[in-house]
Amino acid sequence: MTWDDIEEIIFDGSQEDIRSLACPSCGSSIIISYTEQTASLMHKCKGCGLISRYNNVAYTPNAVIYFGNNFTTQPKQVRVP
Repeated sequence: MTWDDIEEIIFDGSQEDIRSLACPSCGSSIIISYTEQTASLMHKCKGCGLISRYNNVAYTPNAVIYFGNNFTTQPKQVRVP
C-alpha cells in the first residue's frame, strides 16, 4: 500500500478500511485530523512521523464522517520499525 492509497481510503473508504489503516513505511497507526473552518486535512504516522496536509479539500472525507475530526487508526498488526 502507498500513501496515495491511504489518502484514497481516508476520503472514500469504508469504516473498517479506515479504522485499520497503517503507515506503509513502518506499519504504525495514523493520526487523522480535520478542521471544518478551513476544510483542512492532516494525516500523520505515529511511528515515523511522516505528515501530509491539505487545505480546502473538495468534500468531507469518510474518515471524518465516520470517526469525527480527530481519529487515530487501529491497525490489526503494528510492525515495530
